[in-house]
Amino acid sequence: LDDDESLYNPYSEYSAAAGGSGGEDQASDDDQGYSTDAANIAAQAAQPQIFSLHNTQWKAKQYGGARIRHVAAAGGVLFVATDRGRLVRWNLGTGDEQEIVIDPKRNDVIFKVYVDPSGLHVIIGGAQGNNWYVSVARGLKARPIAMSKGARIESVCWDRAGCDESSTGIFLIGTSTGSVYKGNIVEGKEKYWKEIFSLNDSAQPICGLECEIFPATNKAASERRYLIIAA
Repeated sequence: LDDDESLYNPYSEYSAAAGGSGGEDQASDDDQGYSTDAANIAAQAAQPQIFSLHNTQWKAKQYGGARIRHVAAAGGVLFVATDRGRLVRWNLGTGDEQEIVIDPKRNDVIFKVYVDPSGLHVIIGGAQGNNWYVSVARGLKARPIAMSKGARIESVCWDRAGCDESSTGIFLIGTSTGSVYKGNIVEGKEKYWKEIFSLNDSAQPICGLECEIFPATNKAASERRYLIIAA
C-alpha cells in the first residue's frame, strides 16, 4: 500500500457498535429493535476472532521502490514478489527478511509465486514464459527451469507427503496454453518433466489444480491413485 492507503477492517464496526450502545432508556418499538440489533452485534464482537485485519509497516519500497506483484505463504514464511524482479522471503516468526534476485535488471518479470506446504521449495512463474525455482536449503538462489520455458505457469499442485529438503517430490503444473505437466526437481535440477494432459483449446489456461491421494487398498497396495481436479 502507498502511504495514503489503508485497509478496511470489518471488525471495527462491531467494536464501535458494542462500545457505543449506552444512553437513555428506549421507549419506542424502533428503539427496542435497534437495541436488540446492537446487542447481537456486541455478542458477535465478543466471540473469538479467527482473523484480524490491520496495516503493516512493511513496504516493498525498501526493495528498489517496488510494488507488490504477488504473495504466497507456507511453513510460517511469506514470499513477496515485487515488480522489480525481486522475491522477498519474510520469516513471520523471527521477522528476518532475505532478498532473492530474479532479474538483475529489475524488470517486471514475475507473474505468480508458488510455494510448497513445507515452505522449502518455490516456483516463480514468469510473465513471458520464463520460470525459476528456488530451494531454501540450497542458498535461496533462483535457477531457471529450462524444461518449462515457453509456457506461463498459471497453477501448481504439490505432493504434500512427497517432498523433503533436497526434492520437491512430484508436482503438477497448469499452464497458460491449457496443458498440465508432471514434474520433479531434485538438488536444483529437473529430474522429470512431462506433459500428461492438454485441452483441445490451447487458448484456455489451467488456472487451478488440486489433487488428493486415494487411500491404499489390499488390491493395489503398491499403487498410488490420485484424484486431480483442474479448472
